[in-house]
Amino acid sequence: MGFWLTLLYGIVEFILSSIFFIWWLYKMLVVDFDHPRIVRMRDTKGVAKHYFCAVMQAFYMKRGVLYPHPGDVIEKVDENAEINKTHKYKTLERFEPHQSEKLIVVDCYMLHRQLRLFRESINFKGHHTEVPSCFMFGYFNKPIVAIGASYFARTRCLGGFHTKQEITVHQDLRSLLTGRFSIDIRGTEYRKTTRGVEGVLRELVYDEHNILVWEGRSSGVALNDTYKPNKTAPPAKDDFQVYREEVIVSYMDTGYKYGKAVIDWQPQHLSWWMARLAGFKKPIAHGMWVGSVAVELVTRNESCFQQAYPLHIEFVFRSPMELGTKALMRYDEPKGSNSMTNIRVVEPNTLRPILDGRMYVGPKERKSIGS
Repeated sequence: MGFWLTLLYGIVEFILSSIFFIWWLYKMLVVDFDHPRIVRMRDTKGVAKHYFCAVMQAFYMKRGVLYPHPGDVIEKVDENAEINKTHKYKTLERFEPHQSEKLIVVDCYMLHRQLRLFRESINFKGHHTEVPSCFMFGYFNKPIVAIGASYFARTRCLGGFHTKQEITVHQDLRSLLTGRFSIDIRGTEYRKTTRGVEGVLRELVYDEHNILVWEGRSSGVALNDTYKPNKTAPPAKDDFQVYREEVIVSYMDTGYKYGKAVIDWQPQHLSWWMARLAGFKKPIAHGMWVGSVAVELVTRNESCFQQAYPLHIEFVFRSPMELGTKALMRYDEPKGSNSMTNIRVVEPNTLRPILDGRMYVGPKERKSIGS
C-alpha cells in the first residue's frame, strides 16, 4: 500500500511541477506590448516561442471574445451606423488600441533564400532581380503572431482567419535587395461583431532613407462559438466581363513550400491530420498564396502593371482552396487611367468563390473592395 501511495504522490508532484514549469516558461517568453517595442531583425529569430505562447493563450481566452484591458475605451456602435449599412455582419462595439500593439523591427535585410522559395512557389516568371509585389508581406507573419500571442492581445490568436488584404507598392522594391530597411506593424482597430472579433493591422516597410516603399492593411476575424458558417457558398456573381482566364494549380506540398518561404506554419496548410486539428477536412492553401499567384499571372499578362507605381492590390478571401486541386483565375480587361482590373478565383465545377480582388495604379480609391 505504501508503494502505491508513494508512486501516486510522485506522479502528482511531477504533473504539478510540469504545469508550474510550463506556466513559468510562458511568463518568461510572452511579450508585453503595453508600450511600443523597437527590436533588431537579428533579435527576432525563431518563431516557435510565439506559437507556444499562442497555444498557452488558448487555455485562458475563449475564441471570438474581446478582452479589454484597463483604460481601454470601448465605443458602442449603433445598429444604424454607416458601417452596419455596408457590412454583412453587424458591428456591436469598436476599439482603437492606439500605441499598445506596435512593433518596429530595424536593421532588416533581404532574406534571399526565402525570396527564391517564394518565387518558386508562385511560379514567378519576372526578372531575377525583381521582388514580387506580395513578397514583403512575409516579413510580417512572425510579428503578427508575436502581437497576437502577446500579453497585451485583446483576443485569442489561435482560431483567427485572414479575411482581407490590401497592399500598396509605392516604388520599385529592388532597393531592398542590398540595402537595409525597417518594418513597422501596429494594431489599428478591433470590432466586436455578430460573428466574432475582427481586427485590423497596418504594415509598413521603409527603405534605408526612411522612405515608405511598401504598405499593407490586413483584416482578420476570430469567430465566436455561436457563428454558423454557410457551408454551401453560392456561385460568384457574374458582375464583370471575363477578359482572360488562367488555371491555378496547388499541390499537396504547396502549403509547406509557401509556408517555408513566408515563415507561416499554421497547421491547416501543412498536412491532413494537422488540418483536421484546425477544423478542416483537408489541408488548404494559404489565402495569400492564391492571391500572390493571381497577381503574378495578371502582371505577367498585362504590361500596364509592370514597373508601374504606386500599384494597389486588394484581396477578399471568400473560401479556402484545398491543396491538390485546381482553381480558375479570371479578370476583366484593365481600363481607365488607372488600369483598373477586377480579379476572381473560383472553384472550376461549382464556381464557388475562393478570392475576389482588384489591381490598379495611380491614386488610391477611397472605397476598397468588400467595404
